[in-house]
Amino acid sequence: MMIPPFASFFTPNMGIGMRPQCAVCPVSLSGSMVIIRIITFLIIAAMFFYRIYNLFLRDFIIRIYNEYFSWLINNIETSSEDLKFGLWGEKENENAAAHSIKQANEKLVRFIIEHATELHSEKKQPLKILDVGCDKGATTILLKKELEQRNIDCEILAVDPKRTNIEHALNNHFHENVEFLHAHPESLCANALGKFNLIISLESAYCFSNRPLFFRKVSTLLKPKGIFITTDFVFEAHKYQRLFNCAKTYNAFNLFDNILANMLRKSCELTFKIPECNMVNQDVWKKQLDQLFITKKTQNVSSETFVPYYNYIVSKNAEQKYGKHTQRFALNFIDLICDYQPFECVLGVFKSKNNEGSKPKTE
Repeated sequence: MMIPPFASFFTPNMGIGMRPQCAVCPVSLSGSMVIIRIITFLIIAAMFFYRIYNLFLRDFIIRIYNEYFSWLINNIETSSEDLKFGLWGEKENENAAAHSIKQANEKLVRFIIEHATELHSEKKQPLKILDVGCDKGATTILLKKELEQRNIDCEILAVDPKRTNIEHALNNHFHENVEFLHAHPESLCANALGKFNLIISLESAYCFSNRPLFFRKVSTLLKPKGIFITTDFVFEAHKYQRLFNCAKTYNAFNLFDNILANMLRKSCELTFKIPECNMVNQDVWKKQLDQLFITKKTQNVSSETFVPYYNYIVSKNAEQKYGKHTQRFALNFIDLICDYQPFECVLGVFKSKNNEGSKPKTE
């Protein structure tokens, strides 16, 4: 009697010297072990790479990035590599917009001085100004020179948590009545430094080890009616939600969204040394400041700060070396990166609550 062909599918192979095989379980035990070992190897390799990158590669990559952009800037605008992103203004208003890195920083300085002039007219005394996160000191000196041109007496203390920045500032940006000091922003103390009419922190607070604590320190360092001005970076994970609109049809969207945001935070912490506690959105950032100060102004200025800054550098270098077609491609590429990177630049002007009789929280 012949066995139908399909019957062999259900019949174990009982040949001599052969083990019975289950046709219902096509994946063997050894195959499962291989998969488990591959996954384990990938996890260990990822942990090893994270450790090596964290110890050796991150500082090296950041240094290469800074040196490369310094070289690009010097190609088009000599001695402007120490300046901040600045405040470029809207493209629609060509007369008011800046057309170089130095002009953008001068525009930012003039914005600060508008408030410094108000303080000076009230006090009729030299202004005490604290610049926290002064970097290499170029913007600090620009502020000092602009105040002198307007006959506003001031004393500026500029601090930065990186000792190399302070050494560079002392060697390259010395100016009378400007003191550079190596100090951590979270450890600043009114008992040691005194109090200030104006405190500024430009494009630096997001890198401090504990930004909320720094904000509380600022509130204790301001004199009555003193003003705190900052340009800072916030983390906006919601920008990526529009890329995954299809996921909204599923109940797991919120979980997926949280996982994506956490992955972005970890990536930014690993790549740029930004503490995870500082990667909050603009609403949370504003609430942290509203608890300590009287808010005079907050504004998203991404389109007036780092976006035109990078466009200017890439555009000028591409035009000089490769022509207008390469320039157009480079600008489109930079726009794409700026659109989908998770950070936004915000500008805030805040006033001390001390004049209202309320005592800020101290640490």
